[in-house]
Amino acid sequence: MTEEFNFEQHSHRRFNPLTNSWVLCSPHRTKRPWQGQKEINNNDILPDYDPTCYLCPGNERAQGAKNSNYENTFIFNNDFAAVKIEQPEYLPQEQIDKFSNLLRAEGVRGECKVMCFSPKHNITVAEMTEDAILHVIQSWIKIYQEMSTKTYINYIQIFENKGSIMGCSNPHPHCQIWCTETIPEEPSKELISMKNYYEKNHSCLLCDYIYLETIKLNHKPRIVCENDSFLCLTPFWAIWPYETMIISKSHIISLLDLNDNSNKNKLQDLANIIRRITCKYDNIFKSSFPYSMGIHQAPVDDKDHMNDSHLHFHFYPALLRSPTIKKFLVGYELLAEPQRDLTSELVAEQLKNCSEIHYKQNTSVCIPLAIRQAPTILYATSLNEVDGRTPEIIVSWSKERIHLDFELQGAGSLEETTLKQLKERLKKITGVPVNGQKLVFSGAVMKDNTAKLGSFGLHPFSKILLIGNKPNANDLVQTTTGSPEEHALIKRISESIEKTKTKLIPQIESFEISISSFLSEQDIDKDESDTTDMIKSKLVETHHYIVEALMQILLTLDDVACPPEFETARKKRREAVKYTQDLIDRVDVVKEQLQCSSSIKNNKGSSPSS
Repeated sequence: MTEEFNFEQHSHRRFNPLTNSWVLCSPHRTKRPWQGQKEINNNDILPDYDPTCYLCPGNERAQGAKNSNYENTFIFNNDFAAVKIEQPEYLPQEQIDKFSNLLRAEGVRGECKVMCFSPKHNITVAEMTEDAILHVIQSWIKIYQEMSTKTYINYIQIFENKGSIMGCSNPHPHCQIWCTETIPEEPSKELISMKNYYEKNHSCLLCDYIYLETIKLNHKPRIVCENDSFLCLTPFWAIWPYETMIISKSHIISLLDLNDNSNKNKLQDLANIIRRITCKYDNIFKSSFPYSMGIHQAPVDDKDHMNDSHLHFHFYPALLRSPTIKKFLVGYELLAEPQRDLTSELVAEQLKNCSEIHYKQNTSVCIPLAIRQAPTILYATSLNEVDGRTPEIIVSWSKERIHLDFELQGAGSLEETTLKQLKERLKKITGVPVNGQKLVFSGAVMKDNTAKLGSFGLHPFSKILLIGNKPNANDLVQTTTGSPEEHALIKRISESIEKTKTKLIPQIESFEISISSFLSEQDIDKDESDTTDMIKSKLVETHHYIVEALMQILLTLDDVACPPEFETARKKRREAVKYTQDLIDRVDVVKEQLQCSSSIKNNKGSSPSS
């Protein structure tokens, strides 16, 4: 029997009509093991206000300018702009022969701005309310209007880089706005393609694409979410694994089209769909999901693009299979054409199934779909009935892949097995002690040893990552009992203290310096200003943040249960608890100095004049 072509299993190319380019899809490569670079999944707790952040309200930026005490959005000129207004005009030489085209250049003037989305340092778009996102959109429109009046500005590119692996140098929520006298390469390619499409078909390319995805295809295989005015989908031609587009359902060409009373609902709908897709992104791996987002729209004040422009947003996330594995465009993708493994349809289904309530406020789990393999897995009424095959899960450990079988029913089934029982099985195979195992599924660490695997969302053929090492003889010498389990506990305690030293000690020292500097300035007897009150308030907030972080360390140490026979581990734990408590006392003493200063100041102010 002749095998039929299957888009979910066989290599094929997909055409991108927006850029007139192709992408190679290789869905069978989803089975490929990964042994390459792992990114750090940074889910650190950040304070509302960071005195060292150059984007927080009231703080000084790198070149000395001071931020206002903003309460919503805040826009300022980029201190390190890529393009500037004040530069001499460049007049290219006249093209006199064929060689003139080989070394072409042109000057570019413009302005670069930064927009802070919120005064809060520890929030992202995914965690903002729709009203707060609406305020961001209105600020985009305002800056678009302002820059459109300048004769040397022809295109306004708004973009956001979220996450350090996307090159974002500051976690404070913000975007950049580059306004140039030339139309950049990517928007230019889209405008040319849409113009050619209109001339050939007498209709808008993206209007036709929306009709295809929403009307002609009844099952809507690539639509993630939608409302009355906008839809979000994984484009048929996507390059990045979790790439999406937000497209206006009506034919509007720029943000300015949203700026009238008749489009108030569209503004709210745009805020709604931005919140929903960014929230779904974070919920995929239960971590802050990195991406680059950009708005493509018509050039400034250009009526010629009425038919070949259509407002849309691109989201280009870099993550591949987990919060620690990044997609790289290298090798064939750099030298030949882009390539992807996951199909757009599979990613759309995964995103659709993700909650629109942020994981930090939601206890339910967003379970990424198992990567499809041939034959396709069919889920029956029971978690363990899969095409009559013995259910198993696959555990990746270092360079090894461990296949663990489970019973179809009863105590040995996948549904009934506890996390501790799973760890005991892995201990026998790998030698990694139970206390030294960190099991990660769907981007989240599985912590409750008494919980059953079904409660974590595991299903047959799920893939789990095991992090942990088998101790050697030298490691066991450090323990009282020679037990690998005791060594694992000692290691957990040491890691908690090391985390405190590397992350919190610098913040404590910075806090002490800030308090000392503030008190020195207060030695001059003068009336307290609003600015002084604000600085004091922010210092108090920093104190709360540091103490809360130290309390979290104490809670972590409290979870390290050391049996009486593990004397060395118990001693290390006592030392770690004392060390952490001493740090809490240390920052409390510094805060008391601030309070004493305020009391003295108040007493002076209330004493009678001589």
